[in-house]
Amino acid sequence: MVTQNISGLHLKAGSHKVYEIHGCIREMRNLIIGERRPLPELWLKSTPTDEELSCWRPHVCFIGENYDEYPLTESVEACQSCEVVLIICTGGVIHTPVWLAERAQFSGAVVVNINPNPGKIDKVSELTFRGTASEYFQEASV
Repeated sequence: MVTQNISGLHLKAGSHKVYEIHGCIREMRNLIIGERRPLPELWLKSTPTDEELSCWRPHVCFIGENYDEYPLTESVEACQSCEVVLIICTGGVIHTPVWLAERAQFSGAVVVNINPNPGKIDKVSELTFRGTASEYFQEASV
């Protein structure tokens, strides 16, 4: 699963092989050495000191920043090795999902777009279903 969500909820729900291309808000990254670690529970309850925060930032990709090599490389490999790609509720305003769908399509995968609104993903999709993910999967009895 390749996701733009930064919540970490896919992993919490039990999904395996999740590539969080925009990072995870529940992790932090050291700006100097690149170390990643979970966000301390204590920080969720009280404001950390400046000393505790120095050199640390949320492990997420902000607008205008470059993606980490991991998990982007693994995301490309996953998209290029699958038979079907489901693009769920992503319009393609941020180009990376469109690019990943193109990689999958060029490798022979069927690209399925599930989205209530038209978007750039439509140009790459072999099949498009207008509606929310909940509506589609209830109708499909998945």
